[in-house]
Amino acid sequence: MIRRSVEVAGGIIHTDFDAEDLPWAGGVHVFRLWCERRGDRDMPSRADFSPHDMVSYLPFVVLVDVLHDPLRFRNRLVGTALAELLPNDPTGIFMDELPNGEVTAARLALTVNERHPTFSTDLPLDWANRDYRSFDAIGMPLSSDGKTVDMIMTVMSLRPSTQPVPKGPVKRKR
Repeated sequence: MIRRSVEVAGGIIHTDFDAEDLPWAGGVHVFRLWCERRGDRDMPSRADFSPHDMVSYLPFVVLVDVLHDPLRFRNRLVGTALAELLPNDPTGIFMDELPNGEVTAARLALTVNERHPTFSTDLPLDWANRDYRSFDAIGMPLSSDGKTVDMIMTVMSLRPSTQPVPKGPVKRKR
């Protein structure tokens, strides 16, 4: 059940939720991995994950380096399914150097400040060069020292223009 949501950069971001609230299988799988790998810590580190843990979702994963003082975000890795939607490879590029990047940076900043996963649904997909209407995304903070968010792992799901908008979280049979 979604327990807390905030408005950031014109979109609603959920900051306290359960895996069952996520409307796509990739988000559920990787969020559960994040929770498992976190253990009793505030957040897991990048080293706690292997690409083998999420092979089928890798094309939709983005790893973002978090730099502090000032807070900035740099694309470290962009999954192939997402990179194909872009006119140029964003690897190594700071969010504030990309078109409309300040909106994404505001959402990432919330994940850093919350130090907990955040997710959004039906965000406008105005940066794609294909016929997609919107996307869903979950951003999960990672920390190499257990305290400071130094990376965010994001998993996305794309919505084609013909796909209807869900009226709420998708409930899955257990």
